[in-house]
Amino acid sequence: MPPVAITTFSVHLRNILTMRGRFIAVLPSSVLWFGPAGNSLKELPLDVPLPEWPALIVTLKNRTLRPAVERFVACLREIVASRGTPKL
Repeated sequence: MPPVAITTFSVHLRNILTMRGRFIAVLPSSVLWFGPAGNSLKELPLDVPLPEWPALIVTLKNRTLRPAVERFVACLREIVASRGTPKL
């Protein structure tokens, strides 16, 4: 991997730096698909393994969860169980 020279959350700044040709930027594919017409960005196919980020559910003590939240948490637990990862 090349060294990181600039770090920014600004998609606009990443686009400008990348279009000038001196930088490589990591952008979501939606920037290419839904960006301005005629943009000079080119997609480079990479096979980069993405890290698995930890998931955490936080609730307030002595608070009742709404049914929609309970169902969402149940769905998350099903997904985690199907992947064979540690239990939430």
